[in-house]
Formats: sequence, structure tokens, C-alpha cells
Amino acid sequence: MNCTRTFFVILLICLLGYKGMAQSNFKSTKDTVSVQVSDTTGIKAPSKEGKNRNLMLNAESNSAPRDVNIGLPASVGGITIYENGLPVVYFLWPELPYYAWSSDATINRVSMLGMSEMAITNGDVGYALSSYDNLGGGQFHLNGSLNTSHYGLLKGTFNISGPLGKGWEYSFGGYINRDPKTYDLGFTDYSERSNSVKVGLTRKFNNNKGQISLLYKYSDYWGLSSYAPFKYEKNGEVKQLDNFDIGRDSYVPIDGTMYWKNALTGEGKDYDLSDAGKTHSHSLYLLGNYNFDSGLKFDYSVYYHNARAGMLYIYPTSTTTSNSSNQFTYLDSGENYDGTAQMMFAEYIPSRPVSSLMSYFELSKKNEEHSWRLGLNEWHYRVNKFQAYTALYYQETAPQPKKLAYSGLTDEYGEFGYNTSAEYHNGYENKLSLYAMDQWKVNNRLILNGGIRLMYHKIDGDYNTQDRGDYALNDYATTSFDHNWFYKKLALGGYYRLTKNYGLTAQAIYNEEKGRLENYSGSDTPGLKKVATPMGQFGFYLNGKKINMVSSLTYIKKTNYQKRITLYNPSDETESEVKTIYYDVQTLGWTTDLNANPFKNFSLHYRLTVQRPQYKNFEFSAFNTDYDYSNNTVTEVPKVLMEIDPSYSFAQKFRLWVSGRYYSKQYENVGNAIYFKPHWETFGGMNYQINKNFDFAFSVTNLLNQKGAKGSISGADLVTDASSYYGTVMAGSYILPFTCKFDLNFHF
Repeated sequence: MNCTRTFFVILLICLLGYKGMAQSNFKSTKDTVSVQVSDTTGIKAPSKEGKNRNLMLNAESNSAPRDVNIGLPASVGGITIYENGLPVVYFLWPELPYYAWSSDATINRVSMLGMSEMAITNGDVGYALSSYDNLGGGQFHLNGSLNTSHYGLLKGTFNISGPLGKGWEYSFGGYINRDPKTYDLGFTDYSERSNSVKVGLTRKFNNNKGQISLLYKYSDYWGLSSYAPFKYEKNGEVKQLDNFDIGRDSYVPIDGTMYWKNALTGEGKDYDLSDAGKTHSHSLYLLGNYNFDSGLKFDYSVYYHNARAGMLYIYPTSTTTSNSSNQFTYLDSGENYDGTAQMMFAEYIPSRPVSSLMSYFELSKKNEEHSWRLGLNEWHYRVNKFQAYTALYYQETAPQPKKLAYSGLTDEYGEFGYNTSAEYHNGYENKLSLYAMDQWKVNNRLILNGGIRLMYHKIDGDYNTQDRGDYALNDYATTSFDHNWFYKKLALGGYYRLTKNYGLTAQAIYNEEKGRLENYSGSDTPGLKKVATPMGQFGFYLNGKKINMVSSLTYIKKTNYQKRITLYNPSDETESEVKTIYYDVQTLGWTTDLNANPFKNFSLHYRLTVQRPQYKNFEFSAFNTDYDYSNNTVTEVPKVLMEIDPSYSFAQKFRLWVSGRYYSKQYENVGNAIYFKPHWETFGGMNYQINKNFDFAFSVTNLLNQKGAKGSISGADLVTDASSYYGTVMAGSYILPFTCKFDLNFHF
């Protein structure tokens, strides 16, 4: 708390102490991230689907950007985040991108990279949030914000920048976040804590030839998520338990401690959950550009990132009702427990050294017919003995639950099944890539875009092939691996103007890859089959005075997903098995994206997607039973998605806005037996320009105050008939409850 108070005192001193208050060109940090489509060809480009994404409006988090659906299962780490042209983290496990990044006053601008751009410049299929840091300026600027919520959120950020003379400029800023979320853990004040500091120095060349910058960033993060129990009913209905308020009650053990055994040494230790799994990192950027007299431009960014990355991950698996033959007792008192007991899976990743050195160097040039780019990437990543410790335990189904003992199964800590899902790997990855892109104005009607990326990928390290369990992996020799691969990644697209405002648009993407270090975390040797991702899109666009629209048919497929999951025997919940499964996902869908300004001061964004996401080649065996989930609907990927974002401005100072997202029925297990009914995610708010230096924002998350589960149901992968689950207690994630937020933005 002392650190928090000190930060806000410094922030207020900066505000009150600055006397030369002159209006600046600062843009306060916004929730809406839009893509601006440049047109250097003389043909008006069609409205892009990346526009008005509201990426920082996340119904599940106050700090992480939301995912954007592309018809494939969302990444565990969420949407990819880039800073100064490079990924914030090389790989999301164990360091999620928002552990080392925040949407704060030190960010100068944000946009969203489309799928073609991602495929060629970064070698992946999907969208990414792209951000660039404030590197200085010719005049003094102070900007930032103070944020809170009616649950006690404390968030603040500031950035100071200006000239130093003789072409030198500076930037300095910071961010602090203390978020209790919407529930009381009981053993600590906040469910999420993060801090960051950035300092930058820029040297600008004479005659607008370019600049070079050096930027340092320190970040730290700790967070612990809570799930919720609920009663699952027929037709995907979820009923709140009488004794548990979803979103308002914590489902993390009240004692705030866990006992894990070191998977390598076998030694056990009590861990304080309020501090375990913390991540802190140091980042250094060298970036800049140079403009040649010939019109050629050279851009570059070199990024070194060093972190000790950790994580806590505790989630529910299955439920058991206490009875005469299956009796639970409270661990602390020994008293009998009558009710539903929840089995929990607890994973702890101790802070491990991870480092990366990534860079891009790019030449580009534009003329009347072509706009081409030629680039080189070198990405190197190293992790030193990644480890994950796991354990199982039971707890009561209640707010701030107590741990339960189960005679003959749990030990004196109330736990069992130590390290049956433990992970270990060690080594490095290196990616060297050459890419080229061009936008070609063939004539006054046809524009073509194309690109190719050629990549050499090497992984080298060791892993442990010993079956996981309650013993020291160090007692068993590790096995080395060394792989070298060559990939090609292609993108081709364009649009054809039929009339002044109407035309056709199309794009095709092909991406391929194989394995990562993370694939060697388990005891089995991964197959490392080639993962191919072809995507094709065809549609039409309309650019009018009041309406811009793109409507297109999309096909996307990804082969050889590798999924390492812990399966629980439906006949005996205490029996588990870790299995690696390979399968494909295929989606065909139609998306219409519309931006309209039907009358003065009013704008509307509307997006509708109708799709059919399916598993392919999804077959495996577990507990002497064969399972085939081919042609089942992919979990957590709705068949219908809709976004509606209207806003209205008036009196030159006020802006009212609403954002709604509709999700159709979502299956929550691969057997498609368990699903949640359709739901809305709703947001709304008002922005008020107080004067030239201050503006105020009020926003609400979950306007409809929905109570219900969202996301996956852990431990239900083998359930094929949900009828036995009707009326029973299950657990899962959920959207945030009704939350009011207040932001005061300042800019001098």
C-alpha cells in the first residue's frame, strides 16, 4: 500500500506543480482501438474489419485486451500484443503478454494488425494489437489518468515528455494497478497487482532524416483468478447457488496457502498465494528510422527482454457429494462436512528465467504504382529449466472456501496427486525470417497486395520422459532434442472497384509451422507434425458518404492442433490421465462489418458473423474407451456473433456510447454435451470534456447485470451425456458483474 500511495502523491505533485499549462495535442487513452486505412493509390480503400474493435473493453478483465474471433479457438494467452513493432513476449507461457504491457499514458498510439499483415511480418494467423511508445516531443507534455471503480480499483498512469535541446528529446512515465476485481479473496487486498516504469531518450537527425531512440521498461505483475460454482440445468441454463454470488464471492481457499512439491527435487513447501507466481521483467528497445534522399526508408527495432516469469493457476474440475460412504471433513477443525465438495487442480509455475532478443529491419519505398517493403527478423528465445508443479485438493462449495480432508486420499495438507501433471523443459528457440510485401496499383480499378515470408526455425533443449508423479524428476536423466525447420508463409489479396463506391475484395493466406519448446513439457515425445493454416476470403465492399461496409465469406482451417490435457475418469474422479491429442479445426463463415454515420454527431458500428466451427480428425482413447469428436462444434466458438456499438456526441463536450456483443450457444466440452445458452456482453458510458486540460469518463461493464458462467468447464472433456449433470453443481469462469468505472484524464 505504501508504494501505491507514493505513486499517487507523485502524480498529484506533477499535476499541481506544473505552471505553464498549454494545450497539447495529446489524445487520452481510449478503450476503442481503431485501424486507420491509408490509401496511397488513388482508389478509396474499403472499410476494414479491424475498425472499432473496442479491444480494451474486456468482459472478463480490467487489464487485458479481449480476443477477436477468427473462427479458430482463442489462444490461451489472448490476442497477441506488439510494442514498437515486436511481440511483447516471445511466447505466452509462462509470461502472458499483459504481464509486461499495459494500455497506459506511455503508449503514443495503438492500432490493430490484420491477418495478412500478421502472416507476413510476424508469421502467424490472427489479429494483433499493435502499440508504439511515446518517445519524446518538441514541446513539453504531461498526460495521464486516474482510474477507479465502485469495487475499489486503483489505477494511475502518467507520461512526461519534451525537448532537451540540440535534437535530443526525452520521455518518462509509469503505471500502477491495484485491482481487487469484484470479490474479496480474504487473505490479501487485491486480486491483481502490476507496476511499470518507462524512460526513453531520442535523437532526431537534421533535415527530417529520421531518429534513433533508446527505451527502458521495468514491469512486474501478480494475479490470481477466481472461478465460480453454479447449478447446471437443462438447455444450457445456469442457476446461481443460494450461498454463492457469482462474480462477488471468491472461490479461492481462505487460508491463502498451498503446499506444492518441487517436481525436480521432490521437496515440499508451503507457498503464500498473495505473492507466489509473481513475474518481473526488464526490457530494452533500440529503435528508429532513416529517410534516404532517393525516397527509400529504413525502419528498425531491436528488443531485449529478460524476465523471471511465474504463474498461479487454480481451477475446479469435478464435484462430489459428501455422504456416509464418501465423507469429507474440514481440514482445519476435523468436523464433518455435509454438502458438495469441489475437486480443484492447482498449478504453480515458480519464477523462471526467460529471455528473448528480437529484432526487425525493414526497407520500404512508395511511388504511384507500388508500395513495397522488404524486411528481416531475427528472434531468439531461451528458458532456463521451466517447471510447473501440480496438486489436487478438495474444498467446500462456499465463498472463501475452506479445504477438506478425504480419508485415505488426502494428506495432512489436504492434497493428493502431486505432480501428476508436472511440466519441465529447457532450451532455446531461434527464428530467422526474410519477408517481402507489395501493394500494386494495376490500374484505376484494381489493387493487388501480396507478400511472402521465409523462415528458418530451430529449437534445441532437453526434457524428461519419466511419467509424472510424486517423485523427483532429477533422479532420472533428461533427453535432448534438436530440430531445424524451414517454413513458408504467403498472403495474396486485393480489391476491384466496380463503381466509384462499390467493389469486390478478396484475400488468401497460407501459414505453416511445427513445434515449440513448450511441446516438450510433458513426458511423452511430441509428434511435431506440420501445422498448416490456409485461409480464404471473398466478398464485397461499399464506401458511401454515410455508410462503409465489408461483407465476406471466409474459410479457415488449422491442422494438427496439439492439446495436452488432463482427463478425469467419468467412473472414478480421482483417476486422471494426461494425454496429448492431435486434431484439426475447420470453419466456414460469413461476416458483415458496417460503419455508419446516418446523421450529425451519431455513429454506429455493427458486425455480424455466422459460422460453422468444427473439429476434424479428433480421435483418441482414454480409460479403455475410444472417443471420436470429429465434426463436433468447437468449444467456446459461437456459431453466431454480433457487435453493436452506437455513440452520440452533443454540446461539443459530451459523448454517450453503448457497446453490446451477442454470443450464441457455446459448447463447453469437446463432446458437445455441455453448453451455455446465448448471452450478451454489454458496456456503456459517457465522456465529458471538462476543459482543454481535463476530461472525465464514466463507464459500465455488464449493463444488464447478468449472472452466469462463461468460458470452459474444466474436467468435463469426456462427458458425452449431460442429463446426469442437470441439477448438479459445476464450476467455471464468468463475465464480470455490473461494474462502474470512473476515469479522470489530464493533458498539459
